[in-house]
Amino acid sequence: MNRIKDNRAFQIVVCFIFILGFIYLEHVDSEILNVDLFDQESIEEEMNNIYEQVAMDEIQKFKIVLKSGDKVAICVQAGMVCAALLQAGKESEYLEWKKIEKELCDY
Repeated sequence: MNRIKDNRAFQIVVCFIFILGFIYLEHVDSEILNVDLFDQESIEEEMNNIYEQVAMDEIQKFKIVLKSGDKVAICVQAGMVCAALLQAGKESEYLEWKKIEKELCDY
């Protein structure tokens, strides 16, 4: 009979420890989600910076390809610049580059 009581006491202690563990994990998870790392504005700002940097990189590549004189490569790279500017949301620059692309490419 003592053994059954000891076993029940052990089961109760184990259950209590599990419940405390779940409560602790729930608290830690909620604290992690409240950290400013997930601030939507900072994420959007960082993505905009990346898009702008990609556009600048594509323009630099265009300048290099332009020196080669390869008409196909120039046309392709002009299209890449347009795509990068469109992704960055730079409407006026995009429209300007579309004109450049149209002048350089025969279509």
